[in-house]
Amino acid sequence: MNNLEYLSFLQRQYLKHCKDKLVLEIGPFSGHHTELIVRENPKQLDVIEGDHRQISHLQKLSIDNIILDDAQLYLLENKKQYDVVICFGVLYHLHDPLSMLEVIVNQCNPTHVILDCVVDPGDLEFLAEENWLPGNRQPRSGWKSAGFNLVAPFDIINESMHNMQYELIKNDVINVSDSISKKNSWIGLWEIME
Repeated sequence: MNNLEYLSFLQRQYLKHCKDKLVLEIGPFSGHHTELIVRENPKQLDVIEGDHRQISHLQKLSIDNIILDDAQLYLLENKKQYDVVICFGVLYHLHDPLSMLEVIVNQCNPTHVILDCVVDPGDLEFLAEENWLPGNRQPRSGWKSAGFNLVAPFDIINESMHNMQYELIKNDVINVSDSISKKNSWIGLWEIME
């Protein structure tokens, strides 16, 4: 699929869960997906972005609260309930993605979590500006190291979410022909178990 088909698919299949909800998007970067979230008319949309260079892009969107900070540290210090937490293309930038998922669940207590990640590190093109990410990567068993990034296997993420009492509702493999970051990815929607 091309990028327009992907965005339409994403909105129809996943982002519809944002309507009239309190939504947190972690790592929106320049707001490519954020624009779609805004169209779903969330009750409130907060974003946490760690790269200060993206703030000017985000300020052009209808976002209630733009937080410039490390998402994991911010959430550990600021517990807030959200209905939906979204991380598009975030997990493969993190030192310990499973720890981040634990923080999301424990600090935000969302009803739904929407995640996506690149499957094959060979499909990623890494940019030098990713050097701004602090610290050293410590891959867990089963994680593939890809330069400054870790590629999060779906089965490990799904098992972690299941262990935290979230059930997989929907997932798809994505292959967007005109997008580097979505060239070989998965996307999943989890819902808290009752």
